[in-house]
Amino acid sequence: MNSIFVLTLAFVLSVVTTLASAEPRVMVSKFNPVSQPENPADAYSDCRGNALCKAATNAVAAYFGVDPATMESADHAVALFKAGGGSEETKTLITPPSGYRVCRVSMKMVSINPASGDRSAHFSLSAAADRVQIYAWVPKGNWTRGRRWIDAYVYTTLVPNADYGQARKAGVCEMNSMQLKHFTCRGSASHHGGAHGWPACPGNAEVTEVCPSKWCRRW
Repeated sequence: MNSIFVLTLAFVLSVVTTLASAEPRVMVSKFNPVSQPENPADAYSDCRGNALCKAATNAVAAYFGVDPATMESADHAVALFKAGGGSEETKTLITPPSGYRVCRVSMKMVSINPASGDRSAHFSLSAAADRVQIYAWVPKGNWTRGRRWIDAYVYTTLVPNADYGQARKAGVCEMNSMQLKHFTCRGSASHHGGAHGWPACPGNAEVTEVCPSKWCRRW
């Protein structure tokens, strides 16, 4: 498949002491096979303009009594992952910075191609308190079939380890330590996508369903 780029706005090791100040954070990841990664300001601006990301950020911020704007870290590193070898499959693992756990995960599908048919592109998220796993399958293209891609955002809300248990009990956080939760789709809802029993990819979705153990596993 075409090279897949994932831009993750994470946090550098030099600011671990800042992260330990017990404030929630939001992490934005850009999964994009075509364009170059955006700058962090643009990625966080996208979160603020997305209904699910904004709702998750506001809910966590309200629980902790902080301004949602403070959840966007001014200190971050840009991690770039590239799939090689022309593979149709791409797997990416995103882990929270030291001292944090994954609270909530949502996604926005910007565009996906092929958007319909038996070989429509497949996008999947699996998440637990310690990870977010991104799986993508895009059929190989050639000069007669044109370019194929998946272009999506993944929004990960993080909470400090010390507050994770209470946030879970309060219903603020979806993720737990034992079970993976997942969301998976194929093609585009706007193009009557969906194949092989998977639903078509909507514009936005939150990861809330327990992942079937028969095929869901940690990487």
